[in-house]
Amino acid sequence: MNEIFDKLDAEFAARFGGRPAVHVRAPGRVNLIGEHTDYNDGFVFPMAIDRACHTAARRRDDGRVRIHTMNLGLTGEVPLDDLDVRPGREELWLNFLRATAHELREAKWPVSGADIAVFTTVPIGGGVSSSSAYAVALCLTLLAVAGETEPDRIELARLLQRTENRATGLRGGIMDQFTALLNRADHALLLDCRDLTFQHVPMALDGYRFIVTHCGLPRTLARSKYNERRAECDEAAAALGVRALRDASHDQLRAAEKQMPANVFRRARHVITEIARTREAARVFQRGDMASFGRLMNESHESLRHDYEASCRELDALVEAARAVPGVLGSRLTGAGWGGCTVTLIRSSADGDYERAVPARYARETGLRPVIITTGAARGAEVWTL
Repeated sequence: MNEIFDKLDAEFAARFGGRPAVHVRAPGRVNLIGEHTDYNDGFVFPMAIDRACHTAARRRDDGRVRIHTMNLGLTGEVPLDDLDVRPGREELWLNFLRATAHELREAKWPVSGADIAVFTTVPIGGGVSSSSAYAVALCLTLLAVAGETEPDRIELARLLQRTENRATGLRGGIMDQFTALLNRADHALLLDCRDLTFQHVPMALDGYRFIVTHCGLPRTLARSKYNERRAECDEAAAALGVRALRDASHDQLRAAEKQMPANVFRRARHVITEIARTREAARVFQRGDMASFGRLMNESHESLRHDYEASCRELDALVEAARAVPGVLGSRLTGAGWGGCTVTLIRSSADGDYERAVPARYARETGLRPVIITTGAARGAEVWTL
């Protein structure tokens, strides 16, 4: 990580002169199970990964934030008296900054001008929450240069959920921000997305590991499909007379099937069964029953594929290639879907077989080259004053 900050400090000096006063690291995440349940007040079971968004920053006193992203090769400037988001995807990276500063001010947190250099190792558009890592890093950076280095992280997770909703127009849940802020090294996080109670679950894998693989297809449809799915979930909850789908049982859903369109029924079926799967998965994981955890991962993917229609040909091909490898216990898409990554539970002794067989088969079937992301369970975001 020192190499990353050395590179970032050199870029900071080249762009802004002098040295930064703050370093921040905010991780991406992989969701092991519990997809599209967070905005339905359900349970999720993610872990932070050791790919992260890093910033180097220094305070300014003129009410302006200058920012440079090394990954995109872009430099921009945002005045703190003009924080309205701008239309167009080319403005998205700056809209995150505008939205973050806006929400911090609304919540009465200190905000000052700053010079910020950014570099991320989280695959962009990969389904491992590059956007939330960026938002968390920006938020902690703005707070730190203004003198606040130990904010309430649960309160910040709520604020950052609003930030991403404002910046992107997506009605996303709180899982990504919460995981980036509060995960513990070598642990997964079982989170109740209604009341934000959580449990750090040790990653005692004992001869097993998780492999994250990018399918080579960015999540091009996620933006439109995501809000569509959320609206369908709201429609299902209204038809069932519940606050959120977390409050409905499978029996209630079957009884109300004729009261909702077929697609809305399928979306609700995925969410209700996925919430139950996630709670069961956390229990079997803590018992060390990896075979049952893998089975639940497989069931999750099939539900996402058929009921939620959040998969795609490429993700399905990658999952099927993984499941064909001896030693793989389960594989599923992770993240919103429609591109991005899969997560696979595998015996450690089969790593080599996976790395040989899966890319070759997947390339033959799709013409794409997958990227295997080696990662462990990382600690949440960190702030250093220099």
